[in-house]
Amino acid sequence: MGGDHAKLKEGNSNRGEGLYMRTPFARVAAEAMKLPLRDRVRLAQRLASSLDDQVDSNVEELWLAEAGRRLEELRTGKAEGIDVKEAFARARRILVS
Repeated sequence: MGGDHAKLKEGNSNRGEGLYMRTPFARVAAEAMKLPLRDRVRLAQRLASSLDDQVDSNVEELWLAEAGRRLEELRTGKAEGIDVKEAFARARRILVS
C-alpha cells in the first residue's frame, strides 16, 4: 500500500470500496478480504479466540458476584436454602417432564 491512504478499487459502496481508507481497521479489513477463503477462516478463528480470555474473565467475575449475592441472601434470611437431596430431586423432575 502506498502513501497514507489506500484507495480501494471501484465497487460496492456498502463495503467502503471506492473510498479512501483512513483508519487502520479499514485498511486491515480491506486487506483481509483479499485473502483466500482458507486464510480468511484462519484469521477469523484467531480473532475470535483472542476474545475468549476477555469473555471468560468477565463471565467468571459475573458468576462470582452472583454467588456472593446469593450467599448474602441466605445469610440475611432473604432467601431460604433447601436440602441438596431435595434440590436434585426437583431438578430430575424438571428434566424428565
